[in-house]
Amino acid sequence: MIKVEKKTQIKQTRLGSRVTVDHYEIKYVYEVDSLFFEQADVLLATEVNRYKLRKVMNSKDSVLSVRYSSEDPTRSSIDLRAKK
Repeated sequence: MIKVEKKTQIKQTRLGSRVTVDHYEIKYVYEVDSLFFEQADVLLATEVNRYKLRKVMNSKDSVLSVRYSSEDPTRSSIDLRAKK
């Protein structure tokens, strides 16, 4: 994983404005057959996703898995299940 960036939005209500995290943009690099690919993935800011993202980022021995198409390795997505 290279970078995780919070994307926020401002919500205005009768009680005032507040800033909330809408989603996370995760940039990562992976290797397939000696070729390196750099991609970005969007992760919605749900409680479950926040928990999984924190768990992966705070654990030194966890691995961020990347799923990709064998026919087109540029088509990929991340898998936030922490692995040991």
